[in-house]
Amino acid sequence: MNVWFESLHLEKPCKEGNAFSTDESLKLYPVECWERGISYSAPLFATVSRKIDNEEIQTFKVKLGDLPVMVWSKYCHLHNLTEKELVEKKEDLCNFGGYFIINGNERLIRMLIQ
Repeated sequence: MNVWFESLHLEKPCKEGNAFSTDESLKLYPVECWERGISYSAPLFATVSRKIDNEEIQTFKVKLGDLPVMVWSKYCHLHNLTEKELVEKKEDLCNFGGYFIINGNERLIRMLIQ
């Protein structure tokens, strides 16, 4: 049996169980993660293929888990929003992003220089 990954796809953060929904009310924003004490993360999916002996190739999609999303990255819902839209989402206009929200707390990853 041969098994391989065809592709990996990271969705945008969403409320539990709604990864493929485009409904605005199901999107998860950083401010809600702070308030609820949850992580700002998005589901990571893989397209996996397998072939057993001389049979046809079978392909299926598998959720690998949730991956933390950096605030203001291209996978963040705040990316490319106007100031008016940010205020509507209860976001701070002075916030520059570049951090992760894990269990409601900001986390930074810094490169250590020796």
